[in-house]
Amino acid sequence: MKLVSKTMGISTSTLYKWIEGERDVSIDYLLPYLKATKDYRYLKYLARECGFQLVPKINKKMVAQLISELARVLASLVDSNGDEEDK
Repeated sequence: MKLVSKTMGISTSTLYKWIEGERDVSIDYLLPYLKATKDYRYLKYLARECGFQLVPKINKKMVAQLISELARVLASLVDSNGDEEDK
């Protein structure tokens, strides 16, 4: 809790009061909270309630994995097609 409150720039007691419902949470602290905890359930809930769906940002590693998988599938199709032509 100390690390989360420090990352958010608030006192630990304020964070505990928010969690226990003793104090309303300012929307200004939502983004720092999400970044500090890496817990995006609130954001997912808000998006779903507003009719949106969160889609993660694609990074270079993900693109490389997708290309690799696609190449593997295509190679498999070419191989199986080649086997049929040999018959």
